[in-house]
Amino acid sequence: MVPRHPLRSGNTVRLAHPIVFVMDLGNPDALIPDLQPGTVSATSSCVSVRALADPDGDVTVRLERAPSQLAEGLTEVFRGAVETPTGRLAIVTSENQRVADIEVGARRTEVRIAVDAPDHPCQIVVAVVGAP
Repeated sequence: MVPRHPLRSGNTVRLAHPIVFVMDLGNPDALIPDLQPGTVSATSSCVSVRALADPDGDVTVRLERAPSQLAEGLTEVFRGAVETPTGRLAIVTSENQRVADIEVGARRTEVRIAVDAPDHPCQIVVAVVGAP
Protein backbone atom coordinates (compact mmCIF):
# COMPACT_ATOMS: atom_id res chain seq x y z
CA MET A 1 0.00 0.00 0.00
CA VAL A 2 1.46 3.38 -1.01
CA PRO A 3 0.74 6.24 1.42
CA ARG A 4 -1.57 8.85 -0.04
CA HIS A 5 0.42 11.73 1.50
CA PRO A 6 3.85 10.45 2.59
CA LEU A 7 5.27 11.87 5.83
CA ARG A 8 8.32 14.08 5.43
CA SER A 9 10.22 12.03 8.02
CA GLY A 10 9.54 9.36 10.56
CA ASN A 11 10.38 5.84 11.58
CA THR A 12 9.04 3.04 9.44
CA VAL A 13 8.22 -0.30 11.05
CA ARG A 14 6.48 -3.58 10.29
CA LEU A 15 4.08 -4.45 13.06
CA ALA A 16 3.52 -8.08 14.08
CA HIS A 17 0.32 -6.85 15.73
CA PRO A 18 -1.49 -3.91 14.11
CA ILE A 19 -1.22 -1.54 17.07
CA VAL A 20 1.18 0.94 18.67
CA PHE A 21 1.11 2.47 22.12
CA VAL A 22 1.84 6.06 23.17
CA MET A 23 3.11 6.06 26.76
CA ASP A 24 5.91 6.70 29.24
CA LEU A 25 7.86 3.42 29.16
CA GLY A 26 9.32 4.20 32.57
CA ASN A 27 5.89 4.41 34.21
CA PRO A 28 5.48 1.22 36.31
CA ASP A 29 1.78 2.03 36.78
CA ALA A 30 0.98 2.42 33.06
CA LEU A 31 -2.27 0.73 32.15
CA ILE A 32 -2.80 -0.51 28.59
CA PRO A 33 -6.40 0.25 27.52
CA ASP A 34 -8.92 -2.40 26.58
CA LEU A 35 -9.41 -2.18 22.83
CA GLN A 36 -12.58 -0.41 21.80
CA PRO A 37 -14.09 0.01 18.34
CA GLY A 38 -12.36 2.77 16.42
CA THR A 39 -8.82 3.90 15.81
CA VAL A 40 -7.79 4.72 19.39
CA SER A 41 -8.43 3.55 22.94
CA ALA A 42 -6.98 5.31 25.97
CA THR A 43 -6.35 5.29 29.68
CA SER A 44 -4.76 8.17 31.58
CA SER A 45 -1.33 6.56 31.06
CA CYS A 46 -1.49 5.00 27.57
CA VAL A 47 -3.11 5.53 24.19
CA SER A 48 -3.37 2.59 21.79
CA VAL A 49 -3.57 3.33 18.08
CA ARG A 50 -4.66 0.73 15.55
CA ALA A 51 -2.40 0.46 12.53
CA LEU A 52 -1.89 -1.38 9.29
CA ALA A 53 -1.14 -5.09 9.78
CA ASP A 54 2.30 -6.45 8.83
CA PRO A 55 1.13 -8.44 5.76
CA ASP A 56 -0.37 -5.25 4.32
CA GLY A 57 2.78 -3.13 4.53
CA ASP A 58 4.87 -0.76 6.60
CA VAL A 59 3.68 1.82 9.11
CA THR A 60 5.42 5.18 9.42
CA VAL A 61 5.25 6.89 12.80
CA ARG A 62 6.44 10.33 13.79
CA LEU A 63 6.70 11.89 17.25
CA GLU A 64 7.12 15.65 17.19
CA ARG A 65 6.47 18.95 18.89
CA ALA A 66 2.95 20.04 18.00
CA PRO A 67 2.77 21.96 14.74
CA SER A 68 0.22 24.72 14.43
CA GLN A 69 -1.72 22.64 11.94
CA LEU A 70 -1.86 19.00 10.88
CA ALA A 71 -0.13 17.82 7.75
CA GLU A 72 -2.31 17.55 4.66
CA GLY A 73 -4.14 14.24 4.40
CA LEU A 74 -4.12 13.46 8.14
CA THR A 75 -7.13 13.34 10.44
CA GLU A 76 -6.93 13.95 14.18
CA VAL A 77 -8.22 10.90 16.08
CA PHE A 78 -7.16 11.79 19.63
CA ARG A 79 -6.46 14.86 21.72
CA GLY A 80 -5.82 14.47 25.43
CA ALA A 81 -3.28 13.95 28.18
CA VAL A 82 -0.98 11.04 28.98
CA GLU A 83 0.74 10.58 32.36
CA THR A 84 4.51 10.92 31.91
CA PRO A 85 6.04 10.59 35.39
CA THR A 86 9.61 10.23 34.04
CA GLY A 87 9.19 13.19 31.68
CA ARG A 88 9.51 11.06 28.52
CA LEU A 89 6.92 9.98 25.99
CA ALA A 90 7.42 7.07 23.59
CA ILE A 91 5.73 5.24 20.77
CA VAL A 92 6.18 1.49 21.23
CA THR A 93 5.04 -1.69 19.52
CA SER A 94 3.10 -4.48 21.20
CA GLU A 95 6.47 -6.25 21.60
CA ASN A 96 7.67 -3.24 23.65
CA GLN A 97 10.01 -2.08 20.87
CA ARG A 98 10.60 1.66 21.14
CA VAL A 99 9.92 3.26 17.76
CA ALA A 100 10.35 6.90 18.83
CA ASP A 101 10.64 8.88 22.05
CA ILE A 102 10.90 12.47 23.18
CA GLU A 103 11.77 14.39 26.34
CA VAL A 104 8.64 16.23 27.49
CA GLY A 105 9.78 17.47 30.92
CA ALA A 106 6.34 17.14 32.48
CA ARG A 107 4.46 14.59 34.57
CA ARG A 108 1.38 14.94 32.34
CA THR A 109 1.65 15.59 28.62
CA GLU A 110 -0.96 16.85 26.18
CA VAL A 111 -0.84 15.04 22.84
CA ARG A 112 -2.61 15.10 19.50
CA ILE A 113 -2.66 11.96 17.38
CA ALA A 114 -3.43 12.04 13.66
CA VAL A 115 -3.58 9.28 11.06
CA ASP A 116 -3.91 9.02 7.30
CA ALA A 117 -6.81 6.53 7.39
CA PRO A 118 -9.02 5.81 10.40
CA ASP A 119 -9.58 2.14 9.58
CA HIS A 120 -6.02 0.87 8.83
CA PRO A 121 -3.56 3.76 9.12
CA CYS A 122 -0.10 3.40 7.67
CA GLN A 123 0.92 6.88 8.86
CA ILE A 124 0.63 7.92 12.50
CA VAL A 125 1.74 11.29 13.88
CA VAL A 126 1.88 11.96 17.62
CA ALA A 127 2.30 15.65 18.36
CA VAL A 128 3.30 16.82 21.82
CA VAL A 129 1.46 20.01 22.72
CA GLY A 130 3.38 22.62 24.69
CA ALA A 131 6.52 20.55 25.34
CA PRO A 132 9.78 22.44 25.98
